[in-house]
Order: sequence, then structure tokens, then C-alpha cells
Amino acid sequence: MIIQTKLFKIVRKKTILCFLTMISFPSTLLFASDYDLSADVRYRLENDKSSMVLPGRQSSINTLRSRIGLRFIGATASAHFTLQDSRIFGDVRNGLNETQDIFSYTFLHQAYFHFRYRKQLVQLGRFKLPLGEERIMSRNNWNLYGRSFEGLLVKSKHRIGELQMFVLSVQEVQSLLNYSTSVLLGVEDLDDGEYAHNDKLDSGIRGAYFSMKMKNRNIPAVEIYAIDFRFLPQDTVVTKHNYTIGLRSEILYNSFSFEGETALQTGDDIFGSLLSLNLKYKTDVFYWLKDIGLGFEYISGDDTTTLDKSEGFSKRFGARHKFHGYYDYLGHKSFFGNNHSGLLEFNLKANIDFLRESDMLASFHSFTEQSSGKAIGQELDITLNKKVSSELSFNQGLALYFPTEGKNPLLFLHFSIIAKL
Repeated sequence: MIIQTKLFKIVRKKTILCFLTMISFPSTLLFASDYDLSADVRYRLENDKSSMVLPGRQSSINTLRSRIGLRFIGATASAHFTLQDSRIFGDVRNGLNETQDIFSYTFLHQAYFHFRYRKQLVQLGRFKLPLGEERIMSRNNWNLYGRSFEGLLVKSKHRIGELQMFVLSVQEVQSLLNYSTSVLLGVEDLDDGEYAHNDKLDSGIRGAYFSMKMKNRNIPAVEIYAIDFRFLPQDTVVTKHNYTIGLRSEILYNSFSFEGETALQTGDDIFGSLLSLNLKYKTDVFYWLKDIGLGFEYISGDDTTTLDKSEGFSKRFGARHKFHGYYDYLGHKSFFGNNHSGLLEFNLKANIDFLRESDMLASFHSFTEQSSGKAIGQELDITLNKKVSSELSFNQGLALYFPTEGKNPLLFLHFSIIAKL
């Protein structure tokens, strides 16, 4: 625990120094040997008729996510910045001086240093950290805001593979202390109601992700990982640990490809598991059909009869739409904590060469609660991607959800225009 606290303190200090350096010495960056600019703008229209909308009504929302990237490249180091503006049309009051809603704001999506130290590549600041197929750690790209982490990432290449080690700060807590809290934290000298920094209340992530090199070309990937998420449960002053240990692999055989991942989650009052199996077949029987796939997803749910622990597997930072369909059904697609009903899912997917420079992905999902075995529903997703040029593309799709309880299917439509420069 002492070592962990010191590591988080070191990361915070280095992160502060990193940003101070970027702000205080812009002239240094101007003399970098090279630099490049990039822009990524995504407009999306969403039309929803869900359980969250009044019966017989529908909801349409226009969103815009704009990113401007700037990278300075030097001989021994580089600096990366991504400014992001995320907004819902009509949410910002168009200069009428009304209160701006929290759903629209501008911030630094990424801001970090990149440099080599001996044989290691060091990254310090705010950055995206997708791991593997992003079941555990994702970019959350579907979201209007995406996901970034703040901390330290060290990459090192070895003879047998590449190792990523990271220490991330999730939440720095400054608490309004009362007497009972101060006693528990060992800071009784503070006056009642005084603000203080408390490392014991902070949330953070430590972990290692190792990608092995395989001599067999039919096994392109074997990855193992161990992640410790330290968090503060609601209404308590005692931090808990959520340890996740996992294995992911890919296997190729002629026209078949297999991808699987399994993980075990344990810690303070936690014991959950995850299993994902996906088989894909590249076919040339029909010129318009690229491949078909069959998948199985298992996410353990909480057993309500055991009061001393939670059996639900938490995908707090993992991708959801990528694996479980686009319809946000409240009954089973939230795995933020460990107290959920889990999921048993079978899915069938087909990748279709619809038109020139266009791909259509059709998928069917069947959902069942893992903890109770209760059928939840089925979902049909159809997504069409059209690439107009290297800079412009369109994405449109529908998600049709058939809940087990309820007569009418639920429909969700989305249309996106993406420009990358």
C-alpha cells in the first residue's frame, strides 16, 4: 500500500510538471524538427424510441464531436495535443447567457509527452489507452466524449514480445472532512469541515499488458494482462481493490479465424469472470459476402443470495456497443460495477460488400441474464459504412430491439458524417 501511494504521488507530480512545461515553454516546441496537424469531425443524428422516451413518442438528438490534433516531433522527444469540443445541438444557449449544460464542453482530450529512455518508450500526461480488443480498457469511441486516462505509460520491447506498464489516476479526491472521517484517515488534527488532500480516498489503476510474439504465423496474438483498479465505494471512506487477470488469443486456420478472451476478477468482496469466444469464416461462395461469424459472450452476474461478496464482472472502462449491439437497453447493458445481473449472449454476424467502397455489417444478438437465466430479448443491428474518399465517410444504421417483456419492438436509428484531415 505504501509503494502504491508513492507511485500515485510520483505520477501526479510528473503529470503536473509535464503540463507546466508544455505551457511555460512553447518556444521550445516551435523549434521541433517537425510537426503535423490533424482534424477529426463527427456529426451524428440519433433517433430513439426507447423505454426512456414517453410512450408513443420519439427523441431525436444531433451531436457534434470535433477534434484538432497537434504533434511536435523532436530528435529525442515529441509532444501530442488533441483539443476536443463535444456538444449536443441546442444544448449551448447560443449566447443568451443561460446556464450551459454539462453535456456540451471543450477540453483537452489528449496532452502528453513521448520520449525514449534507454530501450523504453515513456508516455506521460493525458492519453487514450485501448488494450487488446478493448473489452477491459477502451477508447469508448462511440461516445460523444471518448475516454482518456491521465498518468504514466511505459512500453518496452523484448525478444518474446512487448510489455506495457501503466499507472493511472482516475480520481483525485479532496474531501470535506468531518470528525469520523478524519479519525479513520488518521488526520484528527484537522478542524471539522476542513478540505484536505487524501491519498487514501483517491482512485487509480495500475497494470501490465504483455503481447507475446509467436513463431507460428497461425497464432498472431497471445496477450496476458493484470490490472488493479483501486476505487472508493459510495458512502464509505475505505478504498477497495478490483484485480483483473486475463488472457486473449487469436488463431488462424485456412479461411477460419478464432478470437477468444477470458478474465477473472477478484479483490475485496468481489469474484467475477468473463469469457468471449468468436469464430469467423471468410467465404468466397458469394461475391457479396465477405465473412460470417458466430460469437458467445459470458459476463458473470451477482448472486443476490450471497451478501458478503459480489459475483458480477465489472467492465467499467470496457467497450459495450462493439460487442453487445447499439441499442442501449437499460436492463442488461450496464456493467459499470459488480452488482448487476450479468449476461449470456449469442450473436451471429455477416460482413457484406454492399456497394463499391461500402460495407454493410448485419448482426443478430440474443440476450439472457446470467444470474437468473431469464431471457431478456433479441436485437438486430444493420450498419452501412460508405467511404467517399480518404477524408470523408458516412455511417448509418438501425438497431431493432425485441424485449421479452413487451409487445412492441424498440427502434434506434443513427446517421453519421465523419471527416478526417
